[in-house]
Amino acid sequence: MTKNSRNRKRKNTLKGVFILLLFSLWIFFAVCFWNGTYPLFRLADCPYITYLEKNLDAQYFNAVRTYLHIAPFVFATYYFTVTLPEALKKHLKSAKVKTVYTVISGIFILAGFLLTAGCCTEIPSVLKQYLSPQLMDSLVRISDAVYLRLTPVFLILIPVTVLIAKLADREKKPVSFRVSLMSYIFCILTGMIIAAVSCLMLAMVQPYMPDAVSAVQEFCRILASSSSMCLIALVLAPLIEETAFRGLIQHHLQTYFRPWAAILPASAAFGIWHRNPGQFVYTFYFGLIAGAFYIASGKLRHTVLIHFTMNLCAVLAFSSEKTVIPVRIEQIRNIYYYLIGRSPLQAFLLVSVLTLAAAAMIRIIQRCSEN
Repeated sequence: MTKNSRNRKRKNTLKGVFILLLFSLWIFFAVCFWNGTYPLFRLADCPYITYLEKNLDAQYFNAVRTYLHIAPFVFATYYFTVTLPEALKKHLKSAKVKTVYTVISGIFILAGFLLTAGCCTEIPSVLKQYLSPQLMDSLVRISDAVYLRLTPVFLILIPVTVLIAKLADREKKPVSFRVSLMSYIFCILTGMIIAAVSCLMLAMVQPYMPDAVSAVQEFCRILASSSSMCLIALVLAPLIEETAFRGLIQHHLQTYFRPWAAILPASAAFGIWHRNPGQFVYTFYFGLIAGAFYIASGKLRHTVLIHFTMNLCAVLAFSSEKTVIPVRIEQIRNIYYYLIGRSPLQAFLLVSVLTLAAAAMIRIIQRCSEN
């Protein structure tokens, strides 16, 4: 290995570690808020949050606030570090253009950090001890006026930029409707497989961690009965969590490391994010399968659909006439009770079989993407 290649490898490793530390810090901030501790206290309002607050249940609405305050930073970072570079990759070959783009992206991401600090933390109160209160009040006002409104902006910019890039790239063969439809069907099937594996993993750990399993079951009941939590499970979590853990953490790490070295930290971070030992077991597994799926297809929308399907299965398993989705599907409920009632050995064998099925789905998706 030459000296230049060693230096390049060292730089890539440092970049990868920096990305991992950056998003680990973001996860830490969010978990601190969820636990009601420092540093995330202050949460501002904007029209769509006010509208949702009036139409969702108040008991769990702070969880919705948390996701909505995380969203602008996640979507903005994804746009400037993933979507735009992919769209402009033909134009980023020039060293000067690449440098200018890197500087502009860095400025936008730094602005996102500052807006987040002004909108979501008590940092302005601390800085008032050293800086002019008028200056800090201005930062907070700018944060309140701008930060939360970035979410709809980037939710529009991301698909529009991708669409324009696809239309401009005439050399690339368009994917047929049949292949796209098959991909989405396999995503849904994979989500159902992971939902089944989640039940089996709870069955495996139930003799050793009964309280953790009970906490997961209670959490699923809340997902089904609370309009705020149902919105998180079916909309906010699939979009925001997949953008953060697969689209950002894993995507950037796999630029500098081997695929498994990118999937493992992203999956572990995803498991820690859920803050419950019972949930960690199957969310870590979900991260491994979704991460492999993302590498195979290269499309974030596939993992979003898998995530949505898995969460929908959890909601439907605990739904009734009195819940947010006012249906009671006995087949799903019966499957849930059947799976969670298996012995640890039976559950392990079934998990092995279903994992092979998920691996087959990943292989099929990889072939579809190559074609």
